[in-house]
Amino acid sequence: PPENPAAPTPPPKRLVDRWLLDPLQRRMESLGIERQDYVEATVVFNAELWSAYAGIFLISSRYQPLRTLGRTQAGQNLRKFILRQFGEGFVRLERGILTGAERFGNYSIVKPMPRMLGMQPKDFTLTLAETSVIYNVTFPGIMYASVIGMKTYFRARHTMKSNVTD
Repeated sequence: PPENPAAPTPPPKRLVDRWLLDPLQRRMESLGIERQDYVEATVVFNAELWSAYAGIFLISSRYQPLRTLGRTQAGQNLRKFILRQFGEGFVRLERGILTGAERFGNYSIVKPMPRMLGMQPKDFTLTLAETSVIYNVTFPGIMYASVIGMKTYFRARHTMKSNVTD
């Protein structure tokens, strides 16, 4: 019988390659980011996201936008509407969040942070909560701006490199 060994089949792609790394590589390439810059691009991108979070934290600690909005007539009307819809469950949830925020702010590992910022522990934790809400609501815009920033940075960098080598 003729020997016809089957052609070796390539090993199947790992799940992480198929669902995460391949799309990420395609996205980086579409942004004009070269393979040797992937790690730096990831660091730049994350730095942009953390900068946005820090900026929102600073705004929230100074202006308390959601708490200020909650004190307006529109905020009070929204609260009344939610109370009518969810009743005592909303009140318990609200009380639990405030109590938990105060407790969190009093943990020994957390306590120095509000002191360094000149804040009360409860205000610090409410600012963290407010920052998280605003950050998550605005995340699509933050993500878009970060991608554009990363793309602009690496395009400018590669333009400068090509000008130097010419």
